[in-house]
Amino acid sequence: MRGWREADLAPWAAMNADPEVRRYVGPLLRFEQAAAWALNYQDDRDRYDFGFWAVEIRTSLNTDQERDRGLRRCGGCFLRAS
Repeated sequence: MRGWREADLAPWAAMNADPEVRRYVGPLLRFEQAAAWALNYQDDRDRYDFGFWAVEIRTSLNTDQERDRGLRRCGGCFLRAS
């Protein structure tokens, strides 16, 4: 688990623009909205030492295609393949 990075914004926004990802959690988000959420998550972590973390998978993946998928959703957290 780690803090949010600028490189996380594009894959995070893409996930939040996906109807399947947002199916049970609310309306689709534009890039600006998703980026603002991620920046707020990081701000909360910096201020209060808790909040939503980015989770980075450090295990190797089977194919380059899997590795290129970027962030993945897992329950209440989002995972980023490294």
